[in-house]
Amino acid sequence: MAGVETRTMVESKTHHDNLQALRAFHDSDAIRYTDSNLSNTLLAGLNQLRHERQLTDVTLEVGQEKFSCHRSVLAACSPYFKAMFTGGMQESSCNVISLGDVEPMSLQLILDFIYTGAINLSNDSVQNVFSAANLLQVAPVVHFCAEYMEKNLHVVNCVDMYQLACTYSCTNLKEAAWDYLNYHFQDVVNESQVVHASIDVVNDIVQSNQLNVASEDAVLQMVLAWVQWDVMTRRVFMTRLLEYVRFEHIAHDSLQSVIAVNVVPEINCAVEEAIKLNKEAFRSHHDNPPQQKSMQRLGVNARDVLLLMGRNYREHTMCCYHPPSQTSFFIDLPPVCRTLGAKLVVTDANDIYLATDDFREKSVFRFNHIQAKWVKISPRLQGRSNFAIASVHGKIFALGGINDWEILRSVEWYDPARDEWQFASSMPRDVIDFSVATYQNMIYVFSGSRTMKYDSLTDTWIATLPPMPTPRLQTACATNGSEIWLIGGFLAQSSSEVPTVSVESFQPDSNSWSKKEPLPSLLRFCSAVRYHPSSRLYLCGMWCGVHEMGLNIPMQLSSQFDLYDFDQLTSCWTDIAFDIPMQEVQSCAGARVFKR
Repeated sequence: MAGVETRTMVESKTHHDNLQALRAFHDSDAIRYTDSNLSNTLLAGLNQLRHERQLTDVTLEVGQEKFSCHRSVLAACSPYFKAMFTGGMQESSCNVISLGDVEPMSLQLILDFIYTGAINLSNDSVQNVFSAANLLQVAPVVHFCAEYMEKNLHVVNCVDMYQLACTYSCTNLKEAAWDYLNYHFQDVVNESQVVHASIDVVNDIVQSNQLNVASEDAVLQMVLAWVQWDVMTRRVFMTRLLEYVRFEHIAHDSLQSVIAVNVVPEINCAVEEAIKLNKEAFRSHHDNPPQQKSMQRLGVNARDVLLLMGRNYREHTMCCYHPPSQTSFFIDLPPVCRTLGAKLVVTDANDIYLATDDFREKSVFRFNHIQAKWVKISPRLQGRSNFAIASVHGKIFALGGINDWEILRSVEWYDPARDEWQFASSMPRDVIDFSVATYQNMIYVFSGSRTMKYDSLTDTWIATLPPMPTPRLQTACATNGSEIWLIGGFLAQSSSEVPTVSVESFQPDSNSWSKKEPLPSLLRFCSAVRYHPSSRLYLCGMWCGVHEMGLNIPMQLSSQFDLYDFDQLTSCWTDIAFDIPMQEVQSCAGARVFKR
């Protein structure tokens, strides 16, 4: 018996070991399968059930509109509905639920998003959808609406956007709308939205130091217009708002004219009292020197400048030169641009962009004038060096250039409203050391004897324009009225880089060329820009020789870049004797910036 029991125990142990080995084999051989399309299939199926009104168990009612839905789907996507259906509320047992603070179209769009994961937003719908999504706590839709509104700010809606962002504590939208409102204040005050703003918004505006206004008169006029829109209700706020108007910065004649044209006695009395109090405060400040006059608005310090982009020792930098005062100051660059350098472009709306000039880096930045900082936007699709950058109707184009193995013909453009880059039609020919300029809807490309143009409306190229009379490379290029001027550069047909003093202009309307007054000296590394306040053409370059008796006499390169302007009346180039505080200037542009 003992032998049988021993054999049985051995057999039992062997069987147990075999089972363990089999389980280990199965565990090691286990494979997990997933269906990446299941979530999309599930959503599509639920959406089809919704449209067919199958298995729906609740109806949302907005006015006369009714929407059949599934409680579980709503609760899964919205904490608002989850609390309603699972928290013991009366609605948890109702088949029909009325939503009073939501518009039918907004609810339709939100439900479409819940069942499809996609939503179509427009300027007409976004504000109502934003309000509804906040109420229903559909976080992704709130985010999409805020992002859309940030990218579509305008003088006609920025006040409403700011007010909406304040109401729902949307930080990013609030900051973007506030910066936009401050920067475009001169245009915003002419829109009807200002008089409909809440007292809190108007109070914020009148206290802001960042308003882009040339004088305090505009702030006073805004306050008066806002009060006059509804005097009976708003007169109680008059005294408080006028306390923040900086009357010491308003001319006496302007104040008298305001009082003279105003027909509301209460307003005139309030203005006169505010002026009186301001005079007393000013006399008090005068008697106590440590106290200062109230700060002027930011716009008072606006300057139309030439932006000179280049290098100072080992770092790249941007110098702002103000021709009327012959003074300059600097704007700090993003760290990557300080290291690698960048291409500079300014749009017609005065938006300043930088794009890194290195094929290993695709970063692009836009300058925030109010906060005086660079904001990183979507990167380019392709890294490129020695490329050209241009702006047409607010869109930014990056053309050509090189990478580490080839010359690039590709062109890409940036849409600010969508914050995205797209490829455009490629250039029909290889070009190097080329220059570009814009005229109306066109971008013109000049390289050697080649002249091409790109139509930004039709996305097409024409490569058969009349060639340059003097083939050249690395020429300074600037649109000057109805002409495109090509200044200096070096001769394309020479085996060595021989500079030329030749200046020629291309007339896009007639597709013809003409000669202009040549440069007074040989210059290298030229860049040019038209200074719009005086309509004068400015040229920056490094002196490298003289031009006498029709002969070029090269000399040793100077280490100093000089700035010239062209007088249209005398047809003369003049060195303005400004010592550019940079070792190298690579490009220039005109812009209006604030000197801080």
